[in-house]
Amino acid sequence: MKKFLSLIILFHLAFVSLDAAERRVVVDSVNIHGSYLAVDFRGEGILEDKITEGLRKGRTSTLEYKIQLWGKTNGLLNRLITEKEIRIKTFYDFWEEKFVILTPDEQRLTRSMKTVRKRCTEFTNFRIASVKDMNEDMTYFLIIEVILRPLSVENYEEIRKWLSGEVKDIDLKEMSDPEKQETGLKNSLLRTFMTITGFGDRVIKGESKKFLVKENKIEYTQ
Repeated sequence: MKKFLSLIILFHLAFVSLDAAERRVVVDSVNIHGSYLAVDFRGEGILEDKITEGLRKGRTSTLEYKIQLWGKTNGLLNRLITEKEIRIKTFYDFWEEKFVILTPDEQRLTRSMKTVRKRCTEFTNFRIASVKDMNEDMTYFLIIEVILRPLSVENYEEIRKWLSGEVKDIDLKEMSDPEKQETGLKNSLLRTFMTITGFGDRVIKGESKKFLVKENKIEYTQ
């Protein structure tokens, strides 16, 4: 089994760098929206064909975005000012014959994969902090991280049993909720296997240009 996994690793690593280069978080702009600092950003290449095909087969995927506002101090250290989160879950409802997009604020049904991609990866005027709390003498920047979780802990456990020989085959069609998929994922070999074969967590980060907030306007410093 280890020889088999080694072959998979060696074969797949040849394509990892190219594949990773196609997935990125792009910060389009930082702006003042009303009395708030806001950001427009998008995740490119995150919901690639392997993920969307899995959705059509009934798998559930969760996307977690972490939007961090950092301030540069006089020294070498940066200070985390605030952090916001966006959590989106999407799956295919065979009864309705539509994709379901779930957020804490809404439940949306659509037959369009284009709509799924847009709702899950493109964000406009997302509020970060109140302008009145910003320091005009401080340089700021944003770091945005997205974690894509295509599988649940139950699916990890199923694949673990397959790797250990406890079961002869696995069924990747039965994909359940990935709420706590990190829990129970103890085996480092399994983690590596899941990552390189495209079924594990994907973590992608992006960073904005550095900027100042002066007189209710954004001034980029780079």
